[in-house]
Amino acid sequence: MRVAPYSYDWIDNFGRQSPQKLIPGLDKLEIGQDVMMIFEIEDFEPGHSVTIRLKRKLRFVADAVISYMIVPSESGDCRLLVKILMDYPRWMAGRLMRIFFPWGDLIMMRRQLMNFKKLAERNP
Repeated sequence: MRVAPYSYDWIDNFGRQSPQKLIPGLDKLEIGQDVMMIFEIEDFEPGHSVTIRLKRKLRFVADAVISYMIVPSESGDCRLLVKILMDYPRWMAGRLMRIFFPWGDLIMMRRQLMNFKKLAERNP
């Protein structure tokens, strides 16, 4: 996610394809690193979770915090859980964002998670 969003590249990656293999060195996380162009790393636990937040210069529009967490199961499989927390502006545009953004996020996030699943199964 540090180099691409892995959802619909033609929409949110300027038409460039998200990498389809691991890139050495990108697993070295630090607080404040860029993620998906508009986010930065807020917190992380290596091999377990990462929390990203909308960059400060973009928070005049809204604020968003997204946490990705790997949860192992007893069968040896795991799940990737995602939690999104949005704080919309109080003015009229915020009301419209509250109606439409969740649907857009649902579509984009589903695609992102399906891509992660495909890549994880291909490269265990």
